[in-house]
Amino acid sequence: TEGEVEFTARILDAEGGVAKTFEARVPVRAGEAQVCSLTFPWKDPKLWDVDSPHLYTLQLSAQGAGLDDEYPQRFGFREFWIEGRNFILNGIPIRLRPMLPEEPFAIAEIDGVIDGMRSRGFNASQMWPTDHDKRGNAFQHREVFAERASEKGWLVIGSLLSMSPYLVDTKYQFIWNAAKRDAWRKRMETDMRRYRNYPSIIIWG
Repeated sequence: TEGEVEFTARILDAEGGVAKTFEARVPVRAGEAQVCSLTFPWKDPKLWDVDSPHLYTLQLSAQGAGLDDEYPQRFGFREFWIEGRNFILNGIPIRLRPMLPEEPFAIAEIDGVIDGMRSRGFNASQMWPTDHDKRGNAFQHREVFAERASEKGWLVIGSLLSMSPYLVDTKYQFIWNAAKRDAWRKRMETDMRRYRNYPSIIIWG
């Protein structure tokens, strides 16, 4: 059977006030899961930047037959691109001064590391390269680091997952092919979705 789901998106500003409200009705079909794409135009949001790390909170509700759910998500608006040898943040060239610190665990420690790097003239850091999506890996706190960096206006270079298992086997024989490439890409896309709403992350490498 088919029906409709009513979505309401309330966007809260940093002070908790309602900055925008959007509504949409989307036809759906009965099933265990499906993807609904929603687009809401917003011409003049406050941009996230290193000097003004403005964040919003989305409160998205979905209501329909047998469905009544709400999901919160913090996020920020910013644009970042490369022109030749120049990095551009929100239309303004920025010189990246990155470093690779050991990643702390506790929030207070993360804040202290970011403040310490900034006091020494750095403005960005790279996530420690590791396959953090594997079960049992110690580096399971990097989402907290990305969140704190977004709060503090700190730029982050995300680390790609290792391609080594897809390039060579245990005997170091070359095994790379289209299937291996697609498998790595799918795994990487899954990982990147975890971090897509953190404006602090500007590059993956």
